[in-house]
Amino acid sequence: MEVFNMKSIILVIALSSLLSLYNVEATSRPVDAPAPAPAAKAQTPAPPLSDKAIENVQRFCSRTQYPSECVKSVAPFVNDTQVDVHGVLRAGIQSLTQRLKKAIQAFEKTKGESKAPDVAEKLEVCLAYYRVATTSAADASEAVEIKNYKQVKEELDRQLEVIGSCDDLFAESVKGVKGTLDDMNNALSLLAKVNLAIFNNALVVAP
Repeated sequence: MEVFNMKSIILVIALSSLLSLYNVEATSRPVDAPAPAPAAKAQTPAPPLSDKAIENVQRFCSRTQYPSECVKSVAPFVNDTQVDVHGVLRAGIQSLTQRLKKAIQAFEKTKGESKAPDVAEKLEVCLAYYRVATTSAADASEAVEIKNYKQVKEELDRQLEVIGSCDDLFAESVKGVKGTLDDMNNALSLLAKVNLAIFNNALVVAP
């Protein structure tokens, strides 16, 4: 029990440091940045794409290490009239945001049903990471709009880092955590990698 308590304390301290760092960086950003687009509108999947639009999505996704996952993740969120690399990246961020919200709901449900305090604590740590990633995704989307590529890179890196922080919790094979939730976390990690790959390998070389 003492070992678990010490591990819990370490997790809380690490998470508190992460949240504090994120808050400091957020408050240090310029206050005159354009207002973000309405969140509800950003999360609505777009109508089916034309063949030409799909070709453009495939062209940008082919520049990443995950072409198939890229197409499947971003295509439902791309506007048929704005299929440029910025639109593809925004779509990837929207896709990640939607999946984060679904994961948060699933984790909260499992946490509420769990009879084991250690499992509930670990799930709460993951939930906190996912909330940080959700806020970061919104900031990244704003940064794409104003072409603040430095902030876009910082936010995409942050999302990959905080989502990946849940990997250690799942690696411990805690009863009640493996399975569907583990699959959700893996899917989130992959999508975070896809978005970073779009930025690194498509955006920087886009015509």
